[in-house]
Amino acid sequence: MYGLVAIHKVWAIYRERIMSSMILLHDGSDGGGGHVLKAESLTISLSKTPIQIAIPGTSPQLLDLNMIRPNITIGGLVENTTAVGANYTLATTALTDGGLDGDPTSAGVRADDGLLNFDGTYTYPDKAALEYYFSNEAYIPDNELALIIIDPSGTTFSFYNISGQSATFILAPGTEDRYSYNLVFAAGLRNRISGTA
Repeated sequence: MYGLVAIHKVWAIYRERIMSSMILLHDGSDGGGGHVLKAESLTISLSKTPIQIAIPGTSPQLLDLNMIRPNITIGGLVENTTAVGANYTLATTALTDGGLDGDPTSAGVRADDGLLNFDGTYTYPDKAALEYYFSNEAYIPDNELALIIIDPSGTTFSFYNISGQSATFILAPGTEDRYSYNLVFAAGLRNRISGTA
């Protein structure tokens, strides 16, 4: 039993280190920066609304205008009042895992590219800082917020431009030192600047 508890604790530490260093919230600033999320789940959903025209006696006519609406949901833990974790620096030499057209076979773009400016230092937030980010940062053309997902190698990443839709923070008995959170974002397409073809 002790061995199982020890294994569980090691796995919990491993999972926290891996997951918490994979997801960054960029604050839209030119110098880069934002927050590192301790995430336990990440869901990316893509939805379309194709037109279906019923025709008597035949298969329906389908028309897909390729209008895609991505949504991203992140769930995890955030400390109540004192943030825990070393800052994470996204290097200038880190590359997108594909071009800015979303094609994963295209050449990557550096994090310090003028269209991105993602390189910089990201800090672990406490609950107040994460709530402040959600309530005060808004996606506008000169403040392009982004969710950055670091690949396991740490040398490449993908990103989604984001705009907040909802944030939920839950404080449960016995875990008063941290909140569980759930963030929902409307998003752009992977590795595509919002509004560009």
